[in-house]
Formats: sequence, structure tokens, C-alpha cells
Amino acid sequence: MVYGGVALLIGLCLRRALPDDIHRAQAADNALFSWSPALKKLLVTYMLAGFGYILPATFLSQLAKVMFPHSTLAALFWPLFGLAAIVGVMAVIFLGTCLPTRLRLTLTLVLQALGVASVVALPGTGGLVAGTLLTGGGFLAIMQLAMRMEREIAPSQTAQVVGMLTTGYATGQLVGPLVSSASVHLFGSLSPALGVAAAGLLIAAIVTAWNHPAVKRDPVAGCEQPDS
Repeated sequence: MVYGGVALLIGLCLRRALPDDIHRAQAADNALFSWSPALKKLLVTYMLAGFGYILPATFLSQLAKVMFPHSTLAALFWPLFGLAAIVGVMAVIFLGTCLPTRLRLTLTLVLQALGVASVVALPGTGGLVAGTLLTGGGFLAIMQLAMRMEREIAPSQTAQVVGMLTTGYATGQLVGPLVSSASVHLFGSLSPALGVAAAGLLIAAIVTAWNHPAVKRDPVAGCEQPDS
């Protein structure tokens, strides 16, 4: 109730600051929306990212409560997850800026997949900490890199593509609980579902690795820039 009230208050305060009309560039208005192979691959990647993220994000907090039932350590899960997410975003901003976005997104997906798998492979506190850090670290970083890659692939269709990508991510998040429910019903454990989530993130990394949007070289900085 407190969170809902704060969100409502912030929304009402920001409402006055929002413009009544949105003025779009003429070129963007006239651009015909089309799904290129690169955009389709990015949509698959982002949908799998949503699916792979939601299972450990939901399960790890419950695992912390089970492992530390009478301790305040369980309450440290979300702060640790949030700090890892901040570190992930900062790493995207300050590290590897001369690496192609595709490569950075691929590596981040692999790291998050390892985080999900570590919960199953390393039962106990070690797996919980590793899963929390790697899953949290990749959470916002994957979003940031996916949106950057979208701008590289279709710079004139940002509004349409972002809407579709967000829908795909949400679809993956909705499918996740169904898989976890089936895992508990059939096997009496969430471990199979976490394995599927890790596999989904690895598949997303493979799809991203083979996704080659057109880029051009910046002769001054030596970094790859989107081809306009």
C-alpha cells in the first residue's frame, strides 16, 4: 500500500510536467515499419531474456527466506540484487564502450545464464550469492544493451520497435511462472524450471551472437557506431 501510494503521488506530480502533444520528426512519421531479420532476432532475444530473468528473480528471494528463516540475512537479498543491477548498468556505461553492442549483450546474457545455473549447480549460500549477483547484474544491463542495439538496427523506428520489444519481454515474464508451476507439479522442484531458464538465456546469447546489424567505424575513436 505504501509503494502504491508513493507511485500514485509521483505519477500525479509528473502528470503536469508531461507535454499535451508529442511532436515527431517528419522523417520518422513517413518511415514505413518493417521487421528485418535482425529485429526479429532481437525480439526473440529479448523475449527469452524476460523468461530467463523472471524465474530466478522470483525464486531467489524465496530461497533466501528458506535458507535464513530466523535471520535478517534474508532481507539483504533485494538490496544485494539492486546493487548488482546498478553495477551492471555502470559497467555497460563505463566499460567496453569500444566493443560492439552485440558482443556486450551476448556476454551479459551468458553471465546471467551462469547465475541462474549456479543456483542449481551450487546449492547453498554460494549458489544463492552467485545467482543473486549475476542475475541482478544482468537485469538492467540487458535492457539497456537491447535498446541500444534496437537503435542501431532501426534508428527511424524506435517507438514501434521498443513497444514490440517490451511486449515480448512481458510475454516471457508471463510464461515463466507457468513453467515453474509445471516444474513443481511434475518434479516437485523448481530446479528443472531454473535449468530451462538458464538454457533460454544461453539460446538468447547464441541468437544475439549471430545477429549482425550494420555498423560503421568511427575513424577517430576506433569504436563501432550504428550505420545510419
